[in-house]
Amino acid sequence: LAWLQVWSLGQPQPSTTLWFNRPVNCVDYCRGGDGPLLVAGADDGLIKVWDCQTKQCVHTVQGHAHHVTAIAFHPELPIIVSASEDGTIKTWDATKYWHLSTLNCGLRRSWAVGVLKGSTNVAFGFDEGMALVNIGPEDSVLSLNVEKQLVQKTHRVKAVDFHPTEPWLLASLHTGVLCVWDYNNLNLIKSFEVTNLPVRAAKFIARKQWVVCGADDGFLRVYNYCTAEKFKLFQAHTNWIRY
Repeated sequence: LAWLQVWSLGQPQPSTTLWFNRPVNCVDYCRGGDGPLLVAGADDGLIKVWDCQTKQCVHTVQGHAHHVTAIAFHPELPIIVSASEDGTIKTWDATKYWHLSTLNCGLRRSWAVGVLKGSTNVAFGFDEGMALVNIGPEDSVLSLNVEKQLVQKTHRVKAVDFHPTEPWLLASLHTGVLCVWDYNNLNLIKSFEVTNLPVRAAKFIARKQWVVCGADDGFLRVYNYCTAEKFKLFQAHTNWIRY
């Protein structure tokens, strides 16, 4: 068995423990109309939706044929987006939990999902690059259309994140490198040599002009994305940092 714990700030013990049959790889949170919801994906290919107030699992779907590696509530559309080692990305109705659409970009296993408030674009990271996908209506059905594809052969993309105001996409690679791409013209703007270990987590902190990343050595690193200067480094964990 595996579990997911929810903590309240300032409390010494978890407020909720949610149980799973297999290890949990990804989780996201949404303030739903009927209360806060939590969605999680696990090694058994299942996607579970939990009501944070009642602490009950309200729905389970057989999401994928392999490990579910990334999941997100879309900030603009009433959908859940998932990715898997089976190579597919899928969308689900966020209220009825119906399957809506499936796309295989041909870039092998999928590891990461990035969403952007105010946009219907979703970014995905794969074994062999990234795909920028536009989610939109087509004959009254939400379709997945590959808008742009950034291919980095042999460089596994472990995390992706949109800049909130610039047309930039951050990617952290299994090779220990961070890349910032302009997704409008497909140009590589910057790259950072972080470590010789996989970097599995990376985020823009736009108000500070920072990129924060976590690697398999347990260290968090903070860079100024304008100057590429690394100005913070500290050990946060004794094992991999995934998110």
